[in-house]
Amino acid sequence: MKIYESAEDYLETILLLKRRIGAVRSIDIVNELNYSKPSVSIAMKKLRENELVTVDASGYIELTEEGNIVISLSTDTLQKAVQLKGFSVMSIATSSIDMPFSSLCSFRY
Repeated sequence: MKIYESAEDYLETILLLKRRIGAVRSIDIVNELNYSKPSVSIAMKKLRENELVTVDASGYIELTEEGNIVISLSTDTLQKAVQLKGFSVMSIATSSIDMPFSSLCSFRY
């Protein structure tokens, strides 16, 4: 399954909101990201279909084990990008590697 950056953004937002407010519902994501309700609803449906989140009868959203793994891999990728960027900056005089930071952040394994 290919995970798109937007799916990662939703998963990360769910995790952050869960840590901040405890229980997360779609309206919390709408308010946090300033997205429309229909957009968040469609995204939650796709995340459910891909078994990255569950939504209970009251509308509370939980990350599945696979959803947590996706976030973990995403975080690892970002940390590696920062390390690579730091290396690139330190070795700019001796290296021809000089990628924009935004390119590194969008890199996927």
